[in-house]
This record gives sequence, structure tokens and C-alpha cells, in this order.
Amino acid sequence: IITDRTYRRSIRLLQAEAWYHERDHVTEEDFEILQHAWWDDPKETRTLHSRILETTNPEKQELIDIFNESMQSFKDIHDEQDIGKQMEKASELRKKMGKTLKRIDVLLREMKAKGKEVADLEEMKSKIQMEIAEVYKRVFNMSSDI
Repeated sequence: IITDRTYRRSIRLLQAEAWYHERDHVTEEDFEILQHAWWDDPKETRTLHSRILETTNPEKQELIDIFNESMQSFKDIHDEQDIGKQMEKASELRKKMGKTLKRIDVLLREMKAKGKEVADLEEMKSKIQMEIAEVYKRVFNMSSDI
């Protein structure tokens, strides 16, 4: 629950965030700072961040969801002890990652067209590509050409 006092502090926090980024006005991206001010329990910050992004920057939220899902898929492959199952999961991953990387490119283009900052998201894309290469090298002893 956001009280009047919290609301007033949030306005000042948003203005400070804009000033920190050398702007004289608040943008949608500045709202992410509120994840650090609105929680009651530290465990709430991730959920709060997601809710803020769903409202202010849905493309970024989708990219973060894609990144988290991809990292979990890579972890599942690395954790698999059975080589056959590991190869099966890696083959499924190859099909999925081609579509995933195309979707990431579309989202990045949309965000750039809107003038939104994408450097951290491009870094996430690079991490996904590095993980794909690592999985292929480890499981199939070959390089990825996605």
C-alpha cells in the first residue's frame, strides 16, 4: 500500500533519478528506481520490479522474462547427468533459441525506435548467445551457428 508520504517521497526520488541521468524530466525508465522504495519485505523487490516494468516498459519486462527462462534452460542442460537427455535438451534448445533471438531483436528494435535505453538488454542477449555457444561446445563438441 502506497501512503501519501510514500507517494511524495516517490516523486522526489523520481526527480532525483532523472537528475542523476542528466535529464530535467522524468521518463518511464526512471520508475524502475521505485522497486527499491516500495517494498515491505526484500523478497518483494523482484515482483515489484516486474509490475513496474509491465506498466512502464513491457518490452523490457518481456526481454527479462526471456533472459530468465533461457538461463534456466541452460542450467537444466548443464545439470543433466544423462548424456542422452542432455543432447535431447540441447537439440530442443537449438530450435527454441533461434526463435528467441529473433524475438529479442524485434524487441530491441522497438525499444530503440522509442528512444529507450537498451545497453543492459543487449548485454543480456550477448550472455544468451555465449551460453548457447557453451552448451553446443560442451554437449556436441561443436560451435553454434544460431
